[in-house]
Amino acid sequence: MKMIDRLRKPISSSFPAVGLSALALVLLAGTVRPLPAQSNPSGTVSGAGTSTAADSNTKEETQAAQAAPKPAPASGEAFKFGTYDVHSEFEVGYRLSSGIGGNTQMFRSQVNLDEGIRLLRSYVSLRSSPGAGLFDRMDLSVNNWGDPYNTLRFNISRMGLYDFRASYRNLNYYNYISSFANPLLGQGNLLAQHNLNINYRMSNFDLRLFPNHKIVPFVGYSRNSAAGPGITTVETTGNEFVLGTQWQYASDEIRGGVQFSYAKFNLTLEQGYQWLKNDSSVSDLGQTVGNDGNVSFLGNVITLNSLDRGYHGRTTLPTSKVLLKFTPFQNLRMIGRYVYSMGNVDSNMGEIRTGGFVDLEHFLAYGTAADSFSGRAKQPNHNGSFLIEFSPSSHVTFTDNVDTLDYHISGAGILSALYLNASSLLGPGAKGTATIPPDLLNTEFDYNQVRNQAEMEWDLGHGFAMRAGHRYTYTEVTNNDAEDVTTSFRTQSAVLAGWTYRPGTWMRIGFDYEKNRPNAVFTRNELFRYDQFNLDVKVGAWKGLSFNGRLGIQRNTDPNLDIDYHSHNQNYIGSVNYEPNQRFSVAVDFSKTNLLTDLLITIPQNLQTSRSLFDQRVAGFGGRMAVGIYKGSKVELGYRGVVNRGTFPLEFHQPYASLWIPMGRYLALKPTWQYFGYSQTLFGLENYQTHMVTFSLVYTR
Repeated sequence: MKMIDRLRKPISSSFPAVGLSALALVLLAGTVRPLPAQSNPSGTVSGAGTSTAADSNTKEETQAAQAAPKPAPASGEAFKFGTYDVHSEFEVGYRLSSGIGGNTQMFRSQVNLDEGIRLLRSYVSLRSSPGAGLFDRMDLSVNNWGDPYNTLRFNISRMGLYDFRASYRNLNYYNYISSFANPLLGQGNLLAQHNLNINYRMSNFDLRLFPNHKIVPFVGYSRNSAAGPGITTVETTGNEFVLGTQWQYASDEIRGGVQFSYAKFNLTLEQGYQWLKNDSSVSDLGQTVGNDGNVSFLGNVITLNSLDRGYHGRTTLPTSKVLLKFTPFQNLRMIGRYVYSMGNVDSNMGEIRTGGFVDLEHFLAYGTAADSFSGRAKQPNHNGSFLIEFSPSSHVTFTDNVDTLDYHISGAGILSALYLNASSLLGPGAKGTATIPPDLLNTEFDYNQVRNQAEMEWDLGHGFAMRAGHRYTYTEVTNNDAEDVTTSFRTQSAVLAGWTYRPGTWMRIGFDYEKNRPNAVFTRNELFRYDQFNLDVKVGAWKGLSFNGRLGIQRNTDPNLDIDYHSHNQNYIGSVNYEPNQRFSVAVDFSKTNLLTDLLITIPQNLQTSRSLFDQRVAGFGGRMAVGIYKGSKVELGYRGVVNRGTFPLEFHQPYASLWIPMGRYLALKPTWQYFGYSQTLFGLENYQTHMVTFSLVYTR
């Protein structure tokens, strides 16, 4: 079980040299005399131009927020470092855990926090007079190093000369849910048969020359990679076997272009080129017995003695982009965008397996097989849009937006197989070698969509405004698999309406309605005839009190006799914030989603019709309260929770408490307690609970 051990082993992250440099800079800066108090800039730094993510998800938010709450810094003073004004913040701590009570794998799949020393957050900002020195602005932030999700951002610029931005993210994606696609769960086997322990690394670098000038050249580079073990299954005739996987994926992208900025128009030209490679592999785990045991199929016992499969894929993707904004008159604005890409894919796969197998397509029983596949595919992609906005008066605005998406996929592949120790299922005969003639596969797929949305907005005065519009969409899909050519098309017509009331900047109430009526669907469970409306309410700060709320309801139906699909989706969101002074603040939020789907299905075993029902009633709620105690000390209490009472009932609770204790002018102690509790009603073996305490020191200057 070496693959399983590797899968369960956490993938740790190490501190980069730039993180140590940031620490040295902070410590060195602490020896320089302070300046008069200045406002502390935000610790959030904007990312580089292009950002690519792996799975974005609840686990990332939990890990990124684990350092919360973040009380106000003990001091807002800046200090001098040569000719630069410097602000810095540095928090390092040690996390303790009570141990995971319950399912450790489920905890790692959802939270994935562990004990040990952590660089929870750090931030350094340098400012000088514009145009002074090699740079007049630099920001460096390093957060959550030591945890499975950590980030680094670095920005440096000089006004009018250059602006460089870099970012790095390291994410350990751990997914090990015992109840997911596990046919042996009823026998008490908690080995998840489809899981991953992948380490994603994402880097972006962007440089703009002569910013704020009329002509701005720019270049960029991105690097993404993913590697790690996993577990999957392979299905053979009569049985299914568990296999180990090893992911190995990487992509590199270079891009460059120029931006022209003038009084009446802005033009951006960009050319990029991306390389992707996949060298993943699959192998057996030494288990000869499949999920169905020692099953016999047509008198042959289906077993797996060994399996080795390798993938070799290479993709190139050149991309050209054009963006034009033209404002010939004050009341007329036009925006055009066009993107073209040409994907080229070369893929190869080879596999050798031994055991006992049956091939019904060629009526063979065999003991060894060698398969190979080689294929190529191309995908030209055209994506464009054009928007025109015209205001004949200060009270009326017309907009029309046309966008199109067209892509074509054409590919061909050759599949060949060699069977050893093979015999025919049709009768007795000596075992020998069977060579299957290469099978040439060809396929073509075309997708074309054109959409036009026209709207009119009318300012009625006294804070009232209304809008009305119409959206028309035409989609055509053609599939050619060398045996049959099918073409499907769909038209959609949607009516849009809405109104807003905004008596001032402190309040906004908006209502939007959409009614969509297509003539067909491409898949059975997509939206067909639906109506939806949204109500948004925003009340700005009034004596420290603010409120935001949203109500959204969508109802869908497809009455076709072979589909008979009905669904509704209701969303309720609300939040209240109250901060009357700097020593006290409280915030409460609530969200609820009611999702119900009802679809006609056919049971393949007996060809009888039945209903597929899915009911999800999820409520999320949380809040926090911060209270100043004495001479800068502050306590914060908070809670986050999720409760589902639908088809898959579960609960998740995460309360926390934090204390901020100043220890001098620039240093503070921050102990934080967190609890994580997860429980399911139907499957208690995945429940878990744990307490975590973090003691950290915060240096702010």
